[in-house]
Amino acid sequence: MDISGIGAGGGIEHELADNEQMVFIHISKTAGSAFTSYCLTGNFATKDICFITENTDGASLTNNPNRHRLYTGHISYGSALSILDNPVFITFLRDPAERVRSRYYFFKNVMSRNAHYADLPKVKEAAQQDFIDWAQSDENKTINNMQAKMISGQIHSLRNKFQRGSEIFLQASGNLSSFPFFGVTEMMKESVWLFAFVFGFKPLRRLPEYNVGIEKKELSPEEQAVLKQLLTLDNNLYGFGVKLFRSRYLDMVATLLRRYGTPSHAELGKALDDAVPKISSGLGPLLPEKYDDMVFSLIERHYERRYAARRSPFLERVEFDFNSRIDGTGWHPPVPMNGIPPIHYRITGPGLVAELDMPISPYIGDYFISFAANSQEKEVLDSLKLSINDTPVSLAQDGSTFTGKIPQSAFARNFRPFSRLSFSVAKTSRLANVHQPHSKAGDIGVSVFWIDILPEREYEERRRAYACHAKLHRTFGDRRDAERGFFRSFGAK
Repeated sequence: MDISGIGAGGGIEHELADNEQMVFIHISKTAGSAFTSYCLTGNFATKDICFITENTDGASLTNNPNRHRLYTGHISYGSALSILDNPVFITFLRDPAERVRSRYYFFKNVMSRNAHYADLPKVKEAAQQDFIDWAQSDENKTINNMQAKMISGQIHSLRNKFQRGSEIFLQASGNLSSFPFFGVTEMMKESVWLFAFVFGFKPLRRLPEYNVGIEKKELSPEEQAVLKQLLTLDNNLYGFGVKLFRSRYLDMVATLLRRYGTPSHAELGKALDDAVPKISSGLGPLLPEKYDDMVFSLIERHYERRYAARRSPFLERVEFDFNSRIDGTGWHPPVPMNGIPPIHYRITGPGLVAELDMPISPYIGDYFISFAANSQEKEVLDSLKLSINDTPVSLAQDGSTFTGKIPQSAFARNFRPFSRLSFSVAKTSRLANVHQPHSKAGDIGVSVFWIDILPEREYEERRRAYACHAKLHRTFGDRRDAERGFFRSFGAK
């Protein structure tokens, strides 16, 4: 098996330096919202994230550059380059015709039914026009070939109207080649795995569905011909990008096999050999699905190595809140407490299991874990279970506070540079204000607000101090005032 030359000069492992800013060029309708919510933002503290929207103050960005570690939103290559000192760009590409169709159906079938958007002219227009008429309208001239324009950096340039398409394509393809990562919407599974590999982040098994519209009808040959003419630049860039992406992904698999492969991976190596000659053809699976578990386990090994390289030594105590970055999956994006940052919490979902990886010292002895959790349905909260390194932890509940003892044995056979906390529920409930019935964004489990993990002796000292303090205030004052702002409640009597 000769895998030495696959993707030469392609995918690059990148450790984000302290003076670098990650910039996600979010091109609309490329599944960027799902990627941002479930795969990207958890790797940054909430204070380090700048969400760029139509209402973002451009002057504020210009006058206060480099304040954040992550900039994400509908920002072009040129705009970010003019503001930030050391941007590291990532983005997603999507089949151009499907991207424009997705925008049309989203306006027509989702936004037009939402009273908040129904009065917008672009929504009304989409709701009343046939797809091709809408795609050819004056309003859409600016969004056709949006991918090439945003990645080339020419979307807001006065020179753009005078540039030849070939110049824009050359700029866009050159920029895309320099990005350490870009994904392809039609290969989302492979994209989120490649993202984890490049930056050493915790890999996500599957990206949840998000902003899902209804099924679309097939394009007629006449419609395909019109779109081909309208989207020439994006079609050329997409074809270039797909070939480069496939090369990078196979290069990743080859690298994983070189570093972590064992004789049990021989069949995967053969499948890789078979896939290499097909790099430039089609959009089918890069590797057969039967190898997914094997590839994912190799990416997990890679994540463990990168985790160990970047982390400080084991922690003897943990006081964690969700303002921090998380090495975790199975969580919805952070939610500000009472709508006021910087205090945030997270909700498990859309699946039944949410994980957090923490560098807890295995040499201290027994620990106690305490955390605050709640749910909109009592049945969901009652089903909450916790395990650490696959060892179940028995939980005692006092209101919204849960407490459990972690035995030393939970660390005995864990050879990873972290301990894995797994929060699981038997079912999820549905947020009432989610307007897309097929979207997984509204499936929620329990809200978790903070997590403390303390050595048993320290926990007992705090528990006794808390009990003594509470006893005094039962005599001399309002107990609720005594509890407020003292130690975090540990839930033990």
